Amino acid sequence: ICDLPNDTTLYLCQPGQVSIPIHSSDGGQLQPICTVVEGPGEIVNGHWVYQANSGGIVNVVVECVDVCGNICRDSFTVNIQLNESPICTIPNDTTINQCIASEICLPISSIDNDGNFKNCTIISGPGTIPGPASKRNIEKSALATIKNLQWCYTPTKDTSFTVVIKCEDSCGAFCIDSFNVSIDLNDAPVVNCPGDTSLTLCDLSPISRTGFTANDPNGDDLFISVSLGELVGNTITFVPVEGENRIIFSAYDNCEAFDACTTFVYVNLNQPPVCQLPND
Repeated sequence: ICDLPNDTTLYLCQPGQVSIPIHSSDGGQLQPICTVVEGPGEIVNGHWVYQANSGGIVNVVVECVDVCGNICRDSFTVNIQLNESPICTIPNDTTINQCIASEICLPISSIDNDGNFKNCTIISGPGTIPGPASKRNIEKSALATIKNLQWCYTPTKDTSFTVVIKCEDSCGAFCIDSFNVSIDLNDAPVVNCPGDTSLTLCDLSPISRTGFTANDPNGDDLFISVSLGELVGNTITFVPVEGENRIIFSAYDNCEAFDACTTFVYVNLNQPPVCQLPND
């Protein structure tokens, strides 16, 4: 009686020899001799032995013969699946602008066609991979398993670097890929005011002061305000009052960072001359 294994699926991390027990009986007589009559492999010491160098389905027909020449024949199918390396999916090279330094997280993932994902690690560059993400443990099948993870990093200054990611499965097969990150932290605008000055005026007609400038180190547009008068270019024109005139010049950027400076203009009104003549 031929007692062959059920149809089965074997998962191999790498090409190698597979061995499956083969049984036959003859009512207590001498053990029948079994041979492979169709398909790959051979019978060695009661096992079907096959060198699997690639994946695929093999059909094996085994025939067993006893000492009287009686024959039994049966077959089984083996689906051999060789492990595939995971596939790394990483961000594109990117530049990130931040108003205030805070944690940055970018998505990374690994596609594992065998469903035996192990982990992803950073082998070069800063940051961490929090996790693991929620695992999707499924029975091994032809369906791919996608592991969605994140690379996270908190900057402290303007910087550029390369991150190298390695994703590995339980067989030790892996993928390696890298991405570049540039981080620009916002800098406050810089304003300049002319120095304080004192003027003697004939009347309180409008006057102008030049030398008000504002620049943004990051090249952003600025929102300019003045506390007195009107700004055109780098000149403020205003109607003075006698005494102290305070001009506050401010600039804000898109991140609401600002800079301000103050100029004082002290105005004295001209007094008519006093004639002092001799007495008659």
